[in-house]
Amino acid sequence: MELIKSVLAAFYPNTCAGCGTVIGEDEFLCEYCMSMIERTDLTKFCFECGNSKKSCSCRRYVLHYNGCSSPFYNDGIAKKIMYSYKFRRNERNLEFIARQMALCVKQSFYDVELEAVCCVPIELHKGLKRGYNQSALLAKRIAELLGIPFYEGVLGCHNKKHLQHETSGKERLENVQNVFYVKNPIKNKTVLLVDDIKTTGATLSECAKQLLAAGSNKVYCITALVTDNKEKKNGN
Repeated sequence: MELIKSVLAAFYPNTCAGCGTVIGEDEFLCEYCMSMIERTDLTKFCFECGNSKKSCSCRRYVLHYNGCSSPFYNDGIAKKIMYSYKFRRNERNLEFIARQMALCVKQSFYDVELEAVCCVPIELHKGLKRGYNQSALLAKRIAELLGIPFYEGVLGCHNKKHLQHETSGKERLENVQNVFYVKNPIKNKTVLLVDDIKTTGATLSECAKQLLAAGSNKVYCITALVTDNKEKKNGN
């Protein structure tokens, strides 16, 4: 077995997910990429809206979730890792991202008794084209890591009028209205809602709204990446 591993390692060496440099068998990133990956500073973030305190959106928008957090900014190496997983189902990246998200949940919501995990649904045409829902796979693994039951197929969605990344601010909130619906309610439980990327929080808020209306007690959210332009521009 060790001989086979040595032969495979010679022909297929383990490489850094950030830059492609050959690294140790049990490593994921080289030292340089590990130092350069842009993590969020949770001490500077608002756990209610999920943005940095400098760009807190609690006063601008009515958000229906009770809290939100993310381990990485939507930029640089973290973005590369996430998008490689999202569009190419890189299982190695999935494990890294899920572990970082689970750790972020423990740090951000340490005083919350989470009882169920579910995910933001994917639009039908995207699911058929991609063959999987990246948020569902993340949610399932995060649930395993946290020891919390994963509820599959809780939410469904209709196709949006416009692509979310083509809209901004108030338009994003309007674009997801009446798009999501509950297929299998999670009643009388505090729910962890999982998605890949948070920008304004419109999608998460609308999903949380539907979960709460269907009987969930509270909804907390975790995403892998957060787009927080003001915090990035300030260099913090």
